[in-house]
Amino acid sequence: MTFLSLLLLYALIFAFLVFFSALYTYYYYGFAYGFSSNRDPSVKPRTKFGLRVERTLQNHVENGALAIPVLGVAAIAGLESQAALVAGLIYILARVAFVILYYLGVPMIRGGVWTLGNLSLLYIVYVLLTTGTVALH
Repeated sequence: MTFLSLLLLYALIFAFLVFFSALYTYYYYGFAYGFSSNRDPSVKPRTKFGLRVERTLQNHVENGALAIPVLGVAAIAGLESQAALVAGLIYILARVAFVILYYLGVPMIRGGVWTLGNLSLLYIVYVLLTTGTVALH
């Protein structure tokens, strides 16, 4: 496992979320809605699950603003810490768990999983800074 492979896994999760969101849209609104240039949201109200699908994708995009730079810097800098790689894997697994929990509508545990994932990224930053791999000066 490398930090580049973790970035790829993050991208694959993103691709799944986009694909699933499109499939759900076609299922719920009908196939023609996906090809319509005139997507009136008032046609049919979104379901609770549909809103969770949208918010899960949005959360993944927002989390990418933190994850992609951290994993990218670790990859480019050649960070060789096994502990940091494990933290990166924990982050990816936490993202997968987060998606599942969000789709299922499980609130409290989902927040804990989100926190665990982001703490894992923070640990990678810590390792980058304390090993001299990346200097702030």
